[in-house]
Amino acid sequence: MKNLPRFHLSTLWPLLFVGLLLTGRPAQAQVTDTCLVLADTLGNYLVSINDSPYLAFPLERARRLQFKIDSLEIELTAERKKVAANQALIAALENTNESYQRHFWIADSLMEQTNSLYEGYRDLYFSYKRAYSEPWFALNGGLGAVKDDNNDVLPVVLLGLSIKRLSLWGFVNQQQSGFIVGLNYPIRLF
Repeated sequence: MKNLPRFHLSTLWPLLFVGLLLTGRPAQAQVTDTCLVLADTLGNYLVSINDSPYLAFPLERARRLQFKIDSLEIELTAERKKVAANQALIAALENTNESYQRHFWIADSLMEQTNSLYEGYRDLYFSYKRAYSEPWFALNGGLGAVKDDNNDVLPVVLLGLSIKRLSLWGFVNQQQSGFIVGLNYPIRLF
């Protein structure tokens, strides 16, 4: 082992104090006037007090490490708050998504009901249209009688053909025949 110089304890006291704080062990060393430096690497010291090894480094470095630890704790707290805010936002978005899905379900249900009503009313319309509309084509017929010049009653056959509202009637009996053209316009009271 390399022969390193011995230092007086009073000159290394700040270094030992920091080393004791960082190791987390209570000082069990007896009071002595000297300590042995086992290694010196870039301003950090490995020291031995009563055959117990300790790591010592300058107080300024300890302050920088503590500042860095405090900064990291502040950043960690801020990141935890961000995570909590993001989780709250995700929960709100999930609630909104559920509301939208309920809305779409209701809209789909209403659309189905509307289509069902539309089809029902359409079918009802066509049923009424078939039942109450004027036919395109109709045949008419009838029997009747006419008096001739001698006051004799002669039987007459009346035949008719209608296309929408235009009608054509023809009549025939033993002595006469003819036709009549007319319009058929229904009158509805309600």
